[in-house]
Amino acid sequence: MAQQNDTLERIFYHGGDAPKPATNANDYRLYSHNLCPFSARCRYTLSAKGVPFQECMVNLDNKPQWHLDFNGGAAPFLETPAGDLIPESGIIMQLALESNPAGGVQLIPSDPVEAAKMRVKMDKFGKTLKTLFGVMLSRGQDAEKINTYLMETLPIYEQMATE
Repeated sequence: MAQQNDTLERIFYHGGDAPKPATNANDYRLYSHNLCPFSARCRYTLSAKGVPFQECMVNLDNKPQWHLDFNGGAAPFLETPAGDLIPESGIIMQLALESNPAGGVQLIPSDPVEAAKMRVKMDKFGKTLKTLFGVMLSRGQDAEKINTYLMETLPIYEQMATE
């Protein structure tokens, strides 16, 4: 397992009593979950900016004590090759932008006013994700959550798309 820890190959961590995986000495490691939209936006940003990272898929139903102690067991979080742990998707995305500012895809407009307008839209969109999380966790099987959360959020998305 130690050799896999120092590669870019995805690893799966089942949690519980298992110890924290050894730090990847070569690259960032993103601890994430496949259903988490905040994890997805970190993956997309790191990839778009060309920042190499190893993904560690975590089982959020079986959180180990070290994960609970670090950030309450939330995903995503990033581990640096030095072993520093960085929580919060927005902070991880900013790290990706700053790690390779001229490389990869230009994700932020160069005009500061346009960049600010984009960030306002991103903030508005980010607030709606929490509402939709119940629908995602039910895997679309809870009709009450779909009717309540999804139906109240769709008009917001439509408005944002036309602005």
